[in-house]
Amino acid sequence: MDAEKRKSRQNQIFRAMEHEINWFELVDELQKLEEKLPYHINLIQMLGAKENTHTKILVKLLQYKENGNYPILQSFLNYISENYGISPFFVQNPQIKREKEHIDSLIIDKDKIGNRYAIIIENKINWAPDQDMQIERYIKSVNGGSYNIPLKNIFVIYLTSNGTKKVSEQSFTRIAKEYLDFTENSQGRFIPMSYRYDILPWLKNSVLPNCKMKEEYLVSTLQQYIDYFEKRFGLCQIDKEINNMEKDLLLSRMGIKDCDSISQIFQTVKKNEQALAKLQEKLCNIKDDILRDARQAEEKFNLLTQDFFKILFSDTRHIIIKNAINNDKGFYFFHAEEWEWQVHFEWYPLSIAKLIEGHTYTLELHTEDKYQSFKEVLLKDEDFKKIVEQIDGNTNFNDKVTVFRKVYHIAKPFAEMTHEEQKAFLEMAYKDVTPMIPIIDRLLTEYKKK
Repeated sequence: MDAEKRKSRQNQIFRAMEHEINWFELVDELQKLEEKLPYHINLIQMLGAKENTHTKILVKLLQYKENGNYPILQSFLNYISENYGISPFFVQNPQIKREKEHIDSLIIDKDKIGNRYAIIIENKINWAPDQDMQIERYIKSVNGGSYNIPLKNIFVIYLTSNGTKKVSEQSFTRIAKEYLDFTENSQGRFIPMSYRYDILPWLKNSVLPNCKMKEEYLVSTLQQYIDYFEKRFGLCQIDKEINNMEKDLLLSRMGIKDCDSISQIFQTVKKNEQALAKLQEKLCNIKDDILRDARQAEEKFNLLTQDFFKILFSDTRHIIIKNAINNDKGFYFFHAEEWEWQVHFEWYPLSIAKLIEGHTYTLELHTEDKYQSFKEVLLKDEDFKKIVEQIDGNTNFNDKVTVFRKVYHIAKPFAEMTHEEQKAFLEMAYKDVTPMIPIIDRLLTEYKKK
């Protein structure tokens, strides 16, 4: 296919995808309208919550414990039973896990007669694409291994933004449907929930009103989270005028006229909603392709780090590296074998996305777990303080584990650097902290003797 035909074909594809609407231009116009809204601040919105952030918040809420009970978890399970025709769940001694076995959230407990049950929550609030056999794999993982939950006691919640995103056949396979007793006439133990129509009203009508005011941080979190969703779904009264303007703009761009029947309007909106959903999924797939290609940056980061310390110690000391760059909560730490993992230098946070687009990279020294009190030993040492001062680092932190931090500002992201630039950047950072190693050796040896 020659270039002209290829270009023509691409234009046809994009026109078909957009249904004659320039979605990118429309989003820009909608953003300009939202700039006219009254001043409003919401930390969750401001920090840009990703899917794993929403998972963290939900799990943290479900883990809330009061006088040996789990009132928010029980409320959540009651909501599921009442609204999705599932037999009531019994909360006895729950395990509420996050990102175990690659599952976003997992609830495990026993019913009244001692049978163990499991609820798998797959969070798709930001339209993350379904993976091949994803739900089938999760069910098998919970059914086997250390969990050993009977299939008849496994439930799957597919949690989306507003219910528009439907689970794909490639994820929810024929076998997965059989596992969950899903048929044409029954949802079985597959529960399609959404933040818009399930989580938000549950938080607003059931959870927040039953919180004790003395739990001020919990109440504050719930208020912020409810406010975030009301803003996200256009439900705030303060936004009503702008929401109406946005609605008029959208209807106009879809070619909807005042004289159109309700049936015509509904069909047009539905058609464009489906087109936008396809576009959203395609963009997610493209982003995933880019992230897969960017694994090379992760490999270079890891190899250059290994090479630096091999050369530094001429293989006389073993440096242990923990590489968890490859996820949204990524980190990367290294330490001398003799120190144990509790004392380590750490790049944090560090993810594939940060390697692609980040211009600041943070290197810290942590003393964790059984060596938390070692932090004060380091901070009192004059040699340590002198090195930190020389490299323009920072030691003023209120948490229990961060001893030292230095932020490196660079002109372009790590993934866009040449090999030589990547090497120079990492060597610069590692040469900053290398003089700390013998000091840590000396102090830690004395500390362990005590």
